[in-house]
Order: sequence, then structure tokens, then C-alpha cells
Amino acid sequence: VNWSLMVGVILLVLGFESSGALASAYGVAVTGTMLITSILVSAVMLMLWKWPPVLAVPVLVGFLLVDGLFFAANVPKIVQGGAFPVLAGIVLFILMTTWRRGKQLLVDRLDE
Repeated sequence: VNWSLMVGVILLVLGFESSGALASAYGVAVTGTMLITSILVSAVMLMLWKWPPVLAVPVLVGFLLVDGLFFAANVPKIVQGGAFPVLAGIVLFILMTTWRRGKQLLVDRLDE
């Protein structure tokens, strides 16, 4: 596992060709993670913790405003090398949802 990670990191660094492109990818990845985390926290606050909307909405607006502005500031960097984390996220999302759906179909078939 360690050797494959090393090879992957070396190929990734060589593929970006410049530290600026690597920094752009890092910025997009970090701010995207912050934004997604805020969205998920909002779901937890409302659905699991059962916060009243009067309390939850101001907190959520604050988090989403700050994180949304950070992400919006990094959107131009997608062209400068930041497309990699976006594409990697899309690929991983497709893989995970396909796996989950396939597993559910298998469980349903075995239950018959």
C-alpha cells in the first residue's frame, strides 16, 4: 500500500508540473471540503439534533456565507489546476453510489 501511495503521489506531482497548479488544486479541495462539511452539519442540526429552525438558520447562514465566499474565491483556480479534485470527487461519488446501489440490489435479490 505504501509503495502504491508513493508512486501515486510522485505521478500526481509530476502531472501538475508546477507548484502553482498544485496549490490551486489544494485550495479548491480544502474550500470544497469546508462547504460540504457546512452543508452536512446543517442536515445534522436539523434532522438529528432537532434544532429549531429559529436557532439553526442563523448559524447555518453564517457558516455557509463564509465557506461559500471562500469557495467562490477559489472557483477561478479550477482552470489553473483545480479541476483534479473536482473530477476526483465526481469519480469517487459515482463509485460509492454505484457500490451502494449494487449492494442494495444484491441484498434485495438474496431476500427473495
